[in-house]
Amino acid sequence: MAGAGFIIYSTRDGVIKFLGLVGPQEFQIKHDGIFDIPKGTIEPTEEPLKAALRELEEEASIVLPYKKYPFIEYEGLTIYLAQSNEQAKIKPNPESGIIEHQMALYISPDLLIDQAYDYLRPAISWARDYLLK
Repeated sequence: MAGAGFIIYSTRDGVIKFLGLVGPQEFQIKHDGIFDIPKGTIEPTEEPLKAALRELEEEASIVLPYKKYPFIEYEGLTIYLAQSNEQAKIKPNPESGIIEHQMALYISPDLLIDQAYDYLRPAISWARDYLLK
């Protein structure tokens, strides 16, 4: 199944920070990392951007407008990049009632690359390079 999500960044004290969601231990072990990003499955009738915006709101309580964002596509994922100064709030999934992440932190891009789920590292590296070019 295809997935879509967002890498959210914020500038704090002149330094770029990326939003990392601390995933459940079983996913940390499975994907060799601590951090996830807001993302999920694209529903059959959804386009990737709408899915990414929905997942961002569901998983981090961050609402962004529907507009063009830079993105990367690979391995069935479409990952967008956007700035937000909203503090993420973890809440239960509206359909399952499950809390999917332990907490949300804004951390350095390099730390997120090093400690993210393995399959997300290419997108996070792209986002860091995109912002620093």
